Amino acid sequence: MIDIEKIGHFANIPRYAAETLAALNESILHLAGLHCPVIAEVQGALTGGALGLVLAADLVVMTPGAFIQPWYAVVGFAPDGGWTRMMAARIGAHRLRALHVLNGRIEAEEALLLGLAQAVNPRTEDQVALWLTQIARHDAGSIGATKTLLAEDLAESLEAERAAFIARIDLPEVRDGMARFLQSRKDG
Repeated sequence: MIDIEKIGHFANIPRYAAETLAALNESILHLAGLHCPVIAEVQGALTGGALGLVLAADLVVMTPGAFIQPWYAVVGFAPDGGWTRMMAARIGAHRLRALHVLNGRIEAEEALLLGLAQAVNPRTEDQVALWLTQIARHDAGSIGATKTLLAEDLAESLEAERAAFIARIDLPEVRDGMARFLQSRKDG
């Protein structure tokens, strides 16, 4: 088994998690609050708090093999990065609960159907170029105003997720879950 204490040599895992999640939340809030369009390209696994960076984007293109999977219940973490507000707003709370409980996977085509992506394209750069051409013809002020209104109150829910994550991060069962998860990645 992998000794979690040796991974990254963290003396104080809760403090490290608090700082890391604060930076993640700040990044998500910054992206969501930008007055210009944000485009995300997803070309592989999208998991954990990184989903928040994609959910903060205005347009998302995924490659056909890309997918979204939480992994929280496998490891024992509480959701972070906007899973409980931004993801629930997109797919519904009931579907989100099932996704977490079963550690389900959302493939790119399903993400498109659920509104988590606006395109699936093996050549993401072609899709981005097309969108940029379309966006250039639109009013930037209107886009900025819409984004500002949609980002209201996001900070509160991100902070609640951060607190729940930190409360669980140093529990023995979470450390064991992380060690098992890392070992399975090493073995597989």
